[in-house]
Amino acid sequence: MRFLALLLLLGGCADPIENHIAALVVNSVSAMEDRLNRGRTAGGSTMAWNTTGVEIATAISASFGTIGSAFPAADLNDGAISPGAVWGFNICPVRVTNLSEFSQWAPTYGDSHGPDRIGYLVFGR
Repeated sequence: MRFLALLLLLGGCADPIENHIAALVVNSVSAMEDRLNRGRTAGGSTMAWNTTGVEIATAISASFGTIGSAFPAADLNDGAISPGAVWGFNICPVRVTNLSEFSQWAPTYGDSHGPDRIGYLVFGR
């Protein structure tokens, strides 16, 4: 079974120690886990995100699979996303059966949570 993680670095990528990292992990049968890491000095990793209103859709074929997910942004970043806000972003597999299939949307060449090579989401109006 495959698991895919959506990683969001809330508050941008400027401070890797204090970034709040939200992770939404979804598998091929639409089971999910959510996690929030609040930065090293703010208490570290917690499983207490417990977002509500998540929508997940999956489709599996012989040669590929797709996962779609939506969740309320109000559950993150104190409920406010300002126009022009920049968040770190990555999508990567959590478990794979064949290591040659390992990939990431933004290759970090190591820790998929690492802010130095992660991609960006820029929010518009």
